[in-house]
Amino acid sequence: MFGVSGRIVKLRLLSCVANNLEELVTLTEWLLKLKYSSRGRAIARKFVNLRSQRLAPNGFPMGREYRVFIYNKRVLEYGYYWDGNDELSQLSQQEEKEVLNLASLASQCSLYRN
Repeated sequence: MFGVSGRIVKLRLLSCVANNLEELVTLTEWLLKLKYSSRGRAIARKFVNLRSQRLAPNGFPMGREYRVFIYNKRVLEYGYYWDGNDELSQLSQQEEKEVLNLASLASQCSLYRN
């Protein structure tokens, strides 16, 4: 199972989840037609079941996701992806260290860089 999102806008409300290659191709083609949402790029990643306590209005699990912004190998900011109150948003010191370490490693081996 793969999650597909536009380069700029993640259309979470539409649950862009493909269960097979055919669905992945269909979703990707659809996203690429959304000129201002994808800017001609789509990202596919393996869908994994993250810990979650809430569901989006469409039933999509709001997993324990964080976003880390890195510039010149330096973490500028990071935070929990979802709005609202969620007990899963808090990281222990060890989890925080691991999240930032993984983000730094990922930024060093990225295939796409601006």
